[in-house]
Amino acid sequence: MMKALHKLAVVLIMILILGGCQERSAAYNKIDRLINERFPADGPGVAVFVAAPGLGRQQFAAGLSDVAENKAMRSDDPFRIGALTQAFTSTLILQLIEQGTVALDDTLEKWLPVDLLDTVPNGRSVTIRQLLTMTSGIPDYQNHPGFQTAVAADPQRLWQPEEILAFSARQAPDFAPGERFGYSAANYVLLQMVAEAATGETLASNFRERFFYRLNMDNSYLEREEALPEGHVPGYTTANGTAEIVSGKRDGLGLGSDGIVAPVSDLRRFAPALATRQLTGNNADETYRTTEIGEGIGYGLGIMKQETPWGNLWGYSGASAGTAGVMWYMSDPEVTLVLLSNDQEAQARLEQLALDIMAIVLEN
Repeated sequence: MMKALHKLAVVLIMILILGGCQERSAAYNKIDRLINERFPADGPGVAVFVAAPGLGRQQFAAGLSDVAENKAMRSDDPFRIGALTQAFTSTLILQLIEQGTVALDDTLEKWLPVDLLDTVPNGRSVTIRQLLTMTSGIPDYQNHPGFQTAVAADPQRLWQPEEILAFSARQAPDFAPGERFGYSAANYVLLQMVAEAATGETLASNFRERFFYRLNMDNSYLEREEALPEGHVPGYTTANGTAEIVSGKRDGLGLGSDGIVAPVSDLRRFAPALATRQLTGNNADETYRTTEIGEGIGYGLGIMKQETPWGNLWGYSGASAGTAGVMWYMSDPEVTLVLLSNDQEAQARLEQLALDIMAIVLEN
């Protein structure tokens, strides 16, 4: 009798295991098909990391990493992650706040030269809080036509923070500090300068010591000061209907607004740490306050919230020259999503793809 019960238990366990494997395989295949539908094999591509109940940890890729060479994208290819760099810069600043070195309501006069601030619209009056929340009213240097002309004339130039900010200085303020949300990469260039002044270390050193080493992000680096032998995938724009390479234009690359190179397998380590604020101590209440900026997205102290039917995702999303990306984390149920594309026009596709993947892993 006992032997019969034992055999029955073994059979039931095997059925459950096989059922779970089949469910995982079905979810994997659905996601893989979906990604290949959204990113055709003959254009700029995408790399995806997903960790979710019933799926485990999986990586996917579709499209091309190098269009000219017809080279297929790999799921472990390193990307210029563009605007996602801002989540690292904000986390660095929040660490300095946690340590008591910097305060949210510090004005820039405490950290940066007055002669520089006098050239930046709102430069003397904005606070660290307003830079982090994109409510400073400082114009985005990327919007100045003279900047784009300068980048086109010298695509390989490594711009220094002060040089970048000179293009913000040639514009009127977008609005009074604290009045409303307004995206400007200049905010995070200024935060880079604050962090370097407060620590006496370069941004690259801060990122490596505080994040890359700590989280075992072995294939990540800040581009202007470090490099890996294999480089990174080229970036493209498809605004005119064909893939045109743009990654030779460095503009803000390597700065606190737009400088990290990383694969999805490294960012999947950072996304949960960012969302749970485990890198910045226990004072999380302030960091989870967000301002609605449209389409169910809230922006806080260098972190974004995406409302979904299954709960809130926390992380960051944004596009820059030659790249687009999202990294999201949900704690209950626990889901991590990282999607990177080398097509700067792919941002809306990535955001929708992330939600469609959520539906596959949480509704099946």
